[in-house]
Order: sequence, then structure tokens, then C-alpha cells
Amino acid sequence: MPIRYEDGIVRFVDHCAIEEAVELAERLAVEPMPELDLSECGVMHSALFQLIAAARPKISGWPQEAHLTHLLRKATGGVTD
Repeated sequence: MPIRYEDGIVRFVDHCAIEEAVELAERLAVEPMPELDLSECGVMHSALFQLIAAARPKISGWPQEAHLTHLLRKATGGVTD
């Protein structure tokens, strides 16, 4: 799975597609402030990006792709742990 849920940490791995959006939305609704590790995320669908921007969770690892990291930092206010 491109998104793994492990003890309060949500890990994005490789290509994260729109199919992951419903489960992520449900998890973000249940867990008020999960920690996201995006360090292994290569590509992210815009629906996932929008969920992250709206939830503004803690991000412990930013994507290696500089442009995606820049956009996420702007959208979330650069929230880190």
C-alpha cells in the first residue's frame, strides 16, 4: 500500500493515488493530529494534498521532491515535529 498506518504515524510511500483519499480522510477525522512521514513519497494526488492542507498535521519527514515539499510547506504553514 502506498500509505501505511503505523501507531499514530502515516507513511506515504512512492506513488500515492486518489484511491487512498477516502481512507486518509477517515483517519484524519478519527485521529485529530497524526504525524505524517512523507520522506518516501514520490508522487501525491492533489486530493491527498488537499486533505493534508486542510488537516495541517505534524509532518516529520518531507518529500525528497523539492517542489512538492515547497508546496506542502506553504499549504501547511511548515508544521513539523
